[in-house]
Amino acid sequence: MNDVKIMISEIIPVFYEAANESLEAIFGRNGEMADNWAVTKRIDIDSENVLIMGGASDAFQAIFAVGLNEDMYEELTSQKLVEEDFNDIFGEFANTYYALLMDNEGFVSRFGILNQTIPLLYTKGIPFLPFIAGVQGTVRVNGKSMDIGFAIQHVHRSR
Repeated sequence: MNDVKIMISEIIPVFYEAANESLEAIFGRNGEMADNWAVTKRIDIDSENVLIMGGASDAFQAIFAVGLNEDMYEELTSQKLVEEDFNDIFGEFANTYYALLMDNEGFVSRFGILNQTIPLLYTKGIPFLPFIAGVQGTVRVNGKSMDIGFAIQHVHRSR
């Protein structure tokens, strides 16, 4: 096991506690943590809706992913899923999760403070970025298409 996997394995409870505290903060709900929290070779989220948020420092790069299907969204929000709402609500969930990690001495002593990126939502495999300007287009080779997109925004620093 490499050093990062070892460092993660030492603080697994920090990650599920942050998830449960985020549920409480955003939805006023307590979660029942499954017993499958473990170090993995790669994140494999198999859900219709996935929100991804990166984080980085000079020493580490990270990805946070939260995935859920419409039934869980409706359970938490008591409403039908709307992409813009999902992005707003689970963007706040991701912000809360990151804040809890950055406030945890066990995490920070191993990984330092990570600066968050903007959240990116995938709905049924399609990315959705409603609030960041960019450029996109298609490149074709022999009638086959490849879509390219690049988005950028100013850094928003918290005070």
